[in-house]
Amino acid sequence: MHLVLIETAGNQQYIFASNRLRENVGASELTYRAGTEYVLQAVAAAGGPSLWSDDQEKVRAELLDADRNPPLADGQDGIEVVLAASGKAMLLASDAGRARSIISRVTRRALEEAPGLDVRGFVSDSFELGSHELHRVVQDAHRGLEGLRGMLPGPQERFLRLPVVEPCATSGLPASELVRVPNESSSEACSLVSYSKRRAAEEGLRRMRQAAGEHRLPYSADALEHELECDWLAVVHADGNGLGEVFLNFERYVRAAAGGDQQARNRAYIDTLRRFSLALDRCTEQAFCSALAKMVPTRKQRQASKNGAQPVLPILPLVLGGDDLTVLCDGEQALPFTHAFLQRFCELAAAREIQEVLSCGQPGARLTASAGVAIIKPHDPFFTAYDLAEALLRNAKRAKPAAAIDCHVVFDASGPDLNRVRRQLRVDGGRTVLTARPYVLGTADGRYANRRVADLEGWIQALRRDGGDGESIPRSVLHDLRHSLFLGHQQADARFKLLLPRHRALRSLAHGSEDSVSLFWSEAGDAPDALRYTGLLDALELAPFWRNG
Repeated sequence: MHLVLIETAGNQQYIFASNRLRENVGASELTYRAGTEYVLQAVAAAGGPSLWSDDQEKVRAELLDADRNPPLADGQDGIEVVLAASGKAMLLASDAGRARSIISRVTRRALEEAPGLDVRGFVSDSFELGSHELHRVVQDAHRGLEGLRGMLPGPQERFLRLPVVEPCATSGLPASELVRVPNESSSEACSLVSYSKRRAAEEGLRRMRQAAGEHRLPYSADALEHELECDWLAVVHADGNGLGEVFLNFERYVRAAAGGDQQARNRAYIDTLRRFSLALDRCTEQAFCSALAKMVPTRKQRQASKNGAQPVLPILPLVLGGDDLTVLCDGEQALPFTHAFLQRFCELAAAREIQEVLSCGQPGARLTASAGVAIIKPHDPFFTAYDLAEALLRNAKRAKPAAAIDCHVVFDASGPDLNRVRRQLRVDGGRTVLTARPYVLGTADGRYANRRVADLEGWIQALRRDGGDGESIPRSVLHDLRHSLFLGHQQADARFKLLLPRHRALRSLAHGSEDSVSLFWSEAGDAPDALRYTGLLDALELAPFWRNG
């Protein structure tokens, strides 16, 4: 038999190549179809099982059903679908000719319906489940696929500029036709790549609404900015922690449980990989649906719903699958939503289907996720916000294996360079850091002992009230404290001690003993090179964006 590996490459670049939300949603949908609909329909056309359905849950159930997706044994004729997920599929085929025909159908359809999407396929050498280690076959297939990509030109080579043609208004690629601008009477030049993404957007939104269950999502990609009237928008990018290492060494998570001969271990590998991947999909979707309960309609939507219609939530999923989540939402609700998503993801990941696999390879291991949240004004370029959210996610993952959130609010148009921004938040020659981000969920010790989401919530609530008579702390006082931070830790602590007796709510921001109260704490005690941190600036900046906190 042969292993068939089909994957898309450059997904983020393809999905976020334009600043038009409609194209982002459509590109995400086309990436999803390439690994699911295109593959499963090609399998059926090649004589394999017919498993495709518009209902995602039905597809998952049939993939797990041994009657609908029968296991393929050595010497047996047929096709078995191991994986069929967004942007990736893995199959077992009885002969190389049938395997190549599947790849041919998938790549040809991608060229026709999703031009610009990089889809490649690889067929392994012949092997037997009874005598070869399947994980090594999978590794060889991945290496072969990477080698194939290095030999072939990328999708950008399909759209040459000779003869000279007008550029697409959104992608810069050669335009192929004129299309009407939504809500306007004018037309604009549009490339075939952008046009295919726009056509797929409505189906993508339908699939996302299906995943949202009873919650009502926007019916168009333009509604979030123009119809829901959000003062701030946020890009939330979340991803599981350490899953790349799990898939890279997946045989460690199977062999101990399988035992038996080579064929039994390989069959356990196939079944475990399939169940684990589908469980991850469900985990992410269910966590997303659960976190939607934290979202509330905007004021305009609440007024529009007085006639009895269910209000639309100000959130638009762009990527939802595997352990990945990317959404665009109301910036003032992004942090509570993200917190709820990560909490629920960690809870669902502790379920038997996922936890049994992790415990087999690494006893006591827990699957967590981290997120980056970039909050911008609606007129700011979306693609820069996504780049910032990705940088924030990388920073949040420094706290793994703990789940963590890092966030940034873009108040100006100077360019959201995260490294530059964070360098500017260091004083006292770099010894004092005026931000404690990222913040971790749950309990924490060591480096993150004072950097929990619960700590941040407590500081925000303290700034919203005065512990004595319930009145809020005057803005002038908070401005004074903020200014003092940039003068160094000694000046900030001196000002803090003067204000503390009059505003007892500030005590929740205090660290140290009664005799040496301070706005700062050190992660390395009294060590000469210890850095000092404070959460005051984070609380001041993020308080308007934690309405449900």
